[in-house]
Amino acid sequence: MPDKDLSQGQSLAITDMTRYTEIATDVYAQTVAVGGAQGAWTQDRVTGALTTIRYPHHEIHSGSTYLVSYKSPDGAAIADDGTINLVITTGSRYAHMEFRAACGGDMEAELLEGPTVTAGSGNATTEFNKNRGSSRTATTGVRRDMTITDDGVRIENEFIAGGTGGNAIGGASAERPEWILNVGTVYAFRITNRAGNAQPMSIAIEWYEESSN
Repeated sequence: MPDKDLSQGQSLAITDMTRYTEIATDVYAQTVAVGGAQGAWTQDRVTGALTTIRYPHHEIHSGSTYLVSYKSPDGAAIADDGTINLVITTGSRYAHMEFRAACGGDMEAELLEGPTVTAGSGNATTEFNKNRGSSRTATTGVRRDMTITDDGVRIENEFIAGGTGGNAIGGASAERPEWILNVGTVYAFRITNRAGNAQPMSIAIEWYEESSN
């Protein structure tokens, strides 16, 4: 079978074999094997140039990426030494997760593995699929502000300075690169206000899921 002419954005038959190939660190191109010959087919319709996206971006397109977030209500800042936590219970798939948090002043961020939590405590959350046209649902469950009676193993601990003086700003943290959370395991992402007074805070986790690591 001759190679297909894909310069005009020709769609592929269902029998064509497609896969993603890493062409640079964390950069993947969708490729196709047709009649034993492999060739890239993700091309710009006008110029024919190869177009690529990073793999986590692809997971959003595929409907496998989810987001949970929370911000302290307006007028209800978090007291000094007060906390917000997201307790994460992974399901049958590995969760590739990144963490974000912000505070109007200094804060501490912790990632706990295997904490002991009080069943039924805290607040339910909604895991939003970042592809709003996808019907996929997460196997990972999340609850906010559960009662943690034992921290388990603290696998990350970070102090985020909020700044000092007349130009002081709040602290913000974003986890890069991702953590790959084990299946069937409880984790908690906890942030604590260390500003010395009440401050607004926000917390977010974003992840995609795969069937094996």
